Amino acid sequence: TVKDRYLVGHVTDRLKASSILSCAQHCLKRRPRCRSINYGEADGKKSCELNDKGSESTDAESSSFVSLPGFIFAQLLNLEQHKSCKEIQQKDSGATSGMYEIYPLTNADPLQVYCEQDIARGGFTFLPHSLTLKSNAQQIVDSLFKDKNNVLLKLKKKVDGSEWYTLIQPHPDYTNFPVGRSTKGGE
Repeated sequence: TVKDRYLVGHVTDRLKASSILSCAQHCLKRRPRCRSINYGEADGKKSCELNDKGSESTDAESSSFVSLPGFIFAQLLNLEQHKSCKEIQQKDSGATSGMYEIYPLTNADPLQVYCEQDIARGGFTFLPHSLTLKSNAQQIVDSLFKDKNNVLLKLKKKVDGSEWYTLIQPHPDYTNFPVGRSTKGGE
């Protein structure tokens, strides 16, 4: 966000918005087409302009920007909505293991998951235990777990909380037997 800065030549829509936050929300609804906003007062009215371009630089020297007192330029950061840890790993070979927000179902809330990106070429999604309480749990599991030939289990000892991983792969002689899964919670 840069005060008194205005991106020229990339406005796709002009809307009414009572605040910069409201303007940014309009942009978020129109992504990926909307990449940034110009927000300020023009002719005594609040102006929200949606841009189809952002910028790597907001320097005064940048030819795409002009100084415009009262306006604020704001750029949306990386907005890709990944559907799985596998997709994250495929799009970013440098992705590290950790917590990520994924969107396994269209038009549904995102899900916080742990992505294991280091073991067996990575791309493994660990779902939170709280998923079992969601009404769409089975849909989420079905959308995420298509590769039943490589399943990484995270095991945890109840006694001391220690964890380890087990990679389950089919035996070559039994490739026609599918690996099952369940979303039922348990001890």
